[in-house]
Formats: sequence, structure tokens, C-alpha cells
Amino acid sequence: MHADDTQPARPGHWRILLHDEPDVGAHLDLLIWPVEPRPDPSRPLACFRLPAETRPLPHEETCPGFVGEPIADHRGRYLTYEGELTRGRGRVSEECSGEGADLRATAEGLELTVAGVRYVGSVGEGGRVRFLRAGHSGA
Repeated sequence: MHADDTQPARPGHWRILLHDEPDVGAHLDLLIWPVEPRPDPSRPLACFRLPAETRPLPHEETCPGFVGEPIADHRGRYLTYEGELTRGRGRVSEECSGEGADLRATAEGLELTVAGVRYVGSVGEGGRVRFLRAGHSGA
């Protein structure tokens, strides 16, 4: 698939990309198209960088939690794009994707939903967010 200006998915869609960067290595990009405060097709995607070895992945029932580094919002085209990136930024390929996603700021931090699984996130050292599965005591 190639990037274009269309965004065939809809709010509530999520995607995890394997991003292999030259001279840096690989990591995962978790892309979220939030539903709140209102569905907006022009709204950029929220994005978190996860270590490449993150397993289980956030959409899996066995995932107790994970750490993500907030990075710049991404254009909606990355919900469908796979391939080489411009300016020597490497290559992206899909690990998985689906529906049932949202991201909201709360008084306590962040609330993230991936594939209907809810996580509560708290910002820690270096701006990284530790997401724990709601109702789970530790990751």
C-alpha cells in the first residue's frame, strides 16, 4: 500500500507498525485515531513508540501493560501505509491493526483503549508513559 490523502479507517481505529530505522534499529509505533472529543477525519493520529520486543502486544488479552514514549502526531495515511519512508527514515510494516481504540487525558494521566482493552497510563521519567491494564496491579 502507498500513502495517499485518503483515510479509509474511521475514528476508533488503531495500528501497530514495525518501524525499522537505519543506524538506529527497530521499534514499534502504536497509532491511535481517538474518538473523543468528537470523530474528526482531519484529526492527526496519536502515536507512541514502543520497544520492538514489546510482547504481548497491547491488543492481546494477556498483555498486563507496556511502556510507550509519546512521539509526534502522525498523518492519518499511516493507518494504511507500508513501505519506505522519505528522507531516509527507514521502512514501516504492519504488525497488527483493528477497531476499538481511544485515548483520553484524565486527572490521573491517560486512558488508552486498544481493541476494547483499557489501560491507565502515568507519565514517568523522560516523558515515557507506563500503561497498566485497568484492574491489573502491575506489569
